[in-house]
Amino acid sequence: MANLKIQKYLWLILFFCISRHSIAQNSDSLKHVLMQIVKSKQSVARDSNITNILFELFTSTNISDLGQQKLLADSLNSFSVGSIWEQTKYKSNMVMGRYLQRMGRYAEAFEEINKAVVFYKKNGNTQEYAQAINLISATILNDVFDDSFGEGKNNQDILKSYLSILQTNLEIAKKSKNPFLISNQEVGLGLYYFSIKQYNNSYLHYRNAFLTVKNEPVKYFYQYYGGIWAQGLNLLYLNKPEQGFKLIEIAKNACKTKTESGYEHYLKAVIGLFLGNYYLKIKNPEKALKELNYGLNGKNIINNPVFDRHYFLAFYNAYKAVNNSKLALYYFEKLQETVAQKEYQKFKNQYSEYQQKYEDERQKNTIKSLENEKLQKENEKNNLLRNVLILGLLAGIGFLIFNFKKNQELKAKNAELISKNNEIEQALFKGQTIERKRVAEELHDNLSAKISGIRMRLEAIKPNFNTEKEERIYNSSVNAIAEVYTDVRLISHNLLPAELETKGLSFATEHFIIELNSAGKTQFSFENEVIQKRYSNKIEYELFSIILELSNNIMKHSKAENATINLSENNSKLMLTVADNGVGIDNEITLKGMGFKNLQSRIDALKGKINYENTGGLKVEVVVPV
Repeated sequence: MANLKIQKYLWLILFFCISRHSIAQNSDSLKHVLMQIVKSKQSVARDSNITNILFELFTSTNISDLGQQKLLADSLNSFSVGSIWEQTKYKSNMVMGRYLQRMGRYAEAFEEINKAVVFYKKNGNTQEYAQAINLISATILNDVFDDSFGEGKNNQDILKSYLSILQTNLEIAKKSKNPFLISNQEVGLGLYYFSIKQYNNSYLHYRNAFLTVKNEPVKYFYQYYGGIWAQGLNLLYLNKPEQGFKLIEIAKNACKTKTESGYEHYLKAVIGLFLGNYYLKIKNPEKALKELNYGLNGKNIINNPVFDRHYFLAFYNAYKAVNNSKLALYYFEKLQETVAQKEYQKFKNQYSEYQQKYEDERQKNTIKSLENEKLQKENEKNNLLRNVLILGLLAGIGFLIFNFKKNQELKAKNAELISKNNEIEQALFKGQTIERKRVAEELHDNLSAKISGIRMRLEAIKPNFNTEKEERIYNSSVNAIAEVYTDVRLISHNLLPAELETKGLSFATEHFIIELNSAGKTQFSFENEVIQKRYSNKIEYELFSIILELSNNIMKHSKAENATINLSENNSKLMLTVADNGVGIDNEITLKGMGFKNLQSRIDALKGKINYENTGGLKVEVVVPV
C-alpha cells in the first residue's frame, strides 16, 4: 500500500514538472523512463534511478520557481523513507539543503548538506562529495552575500572563518575536474574578497570563474556572465570606470536573453543591487535609484528574502538621500518587516533545543512538586486546626461586618470571572485563527497542488475524439477542474491568509490580487491610499472576506475584462470600493442571493453601510467606521 502511494505521488510530480517545462529537453523520454521504473519491482537499481531523476529535476528547475522546488524536495524526502538505496537520504539532504538555502535559512541548510558531506567523504564518493562541498560553499556564499553590506562588529571575523573552508573546497572541486563546481568555488572566493574590500583578489577569482566556463556561456550562464559582471564591478572600485562599465554592459545585455534556469533574473537582481550600492557609496543617489529599479523586476521574480532585505535598505538610503521622506519611510518599514522575519526564523531554529531543555526541566519540577505536595498536605492539616479556632473567635465580631466582607469577596470573584471569560474568549479566537491558518495551508499546499496535477495530466493526454460532443465534454471537464482549483485557492485565502494576520489588510489584498491575475481571466488593479496602516483584527478580517466574496463573483459571473479595488480613509471612515466593467447584475434576483446576504451580515457586524451602482458594470461601495 505504501509503495502504491509513493508511485502515485511520483507520477503527480512528474506530470507537474513536465507540464511546467522545467526540463526543456528529453521530457518525453524522461516520462517514459520513470513510468517503467515506477512499475518495476523494488530494488537498489530501481530506487537509485528514481532518486537520480528527482535529483536532476530539482537541479534543472527554474531558480524562481520556489513552489516546484519545495514539491520536489518534499517528494525526494518522502521517497527516501522507504528507499533501499543508501544514498537516497543523502541526495535528499542535498536537495532539501539547497531549497532551504534559497529560502534564506542558512543554518538549517548547512546542517542538511553537511550530513551528505560527511557520508560521501567517509565512503569515497568523489563526484558526490564535490557536489555536496559545492553546496556547502554556496550556503556560505549566500551568508556572505546576506551580510556583505553590513557594518556589524563581528562581520570581518565571520568572513575570515569562511576563508579556509572556501579555499579547501576549491581544491576539492579542481580534483573533480567539473567546470561548474570549479567556477562556483571561484565565485565564492570572489565574493569573499569583495566583502573585505580586496578588489584585486576579487577581480582575479571572478576572472577565473569566467575563464573556467568561457567555452560554454549558455550552459554556465551565471558563472560566465556573472564572472564578467563582477570583474566590471571590481574595476569600478579600483577606479577604472571605463573598463568596468564596458564589462557590466555585456552582462546587462545578456540578461535580456531568456534562459531555462532563470538565472538572467538572478543576475539582473545582483547587478541592480550592487551597482545601486556603488552609486550610494560615491554619493550619487539618482543613479543609485535608476540601477535599483533596473534590478527590481529580477528581484521580484526570484522571490528571495535576502534580496528583499538589501533592496529595501538600499532604496531607503537612496530616497533619504534625495529627500523623499515618504518613500524613505515606506522602505524603512519594509526593511523592519524583513529584519523581524529573519529574527523570527532564528527563534524557530532554536525552538527544538529549548523544547528539549524544557522537557528535562519539567521532569525535575514534577519530582519537586510531589515532594512539595506531601509537605503541603501536612501543613494543611495543621492550618485546618488553627483555622477552626480562629473562625470560632471571628464568629462573635458581628453579623453586619461578616455580611460586608462576603459582599466584597463576591465582587472580587465576579471581577475575576469576567477577567477569566475575557481570557477564554481571546484564547478561543487565537485557537480559531491557528486552525483557520492550518486548514488554509492544507488546502493551498496539498489539495490545490493535487487538483492542478490532475488537470495537467488530463491536458497531457490530448486524445483523438470521435465526435464533437466528446471533445466538448473533455474540454468542459478540464475547465471545471480549473474552476475547482481557483475555488480551493480562494477558500484557502478566505479562511485566514498569513499575510493578513502579520502584515495587514493592504499587504494581504495586494498579494491576493497577484493570485487573481495569475488565473488569466479578469485583470484586477489595486488603488491603495492607506499604505502600511493597520486596523483592528475584526475590521481587517471582515473587509478582506468582503473583497474575496466580490472578487469571486466578478471572476465567475461578471464577464469583465478589468476590475478595480480601492481602499481609502476619510473622517474616521474606511471606504472599500470594488468595480468592474462587466455585464452587471439583476437587482431583483442577484441581490437577494446568499452571497450578497453574507456581505450584508458582515457589514452589519462592522456597523457599516453598503451601496450598489449597476450601470456599465457593477460598483460596490462599503463604508465602515474606524
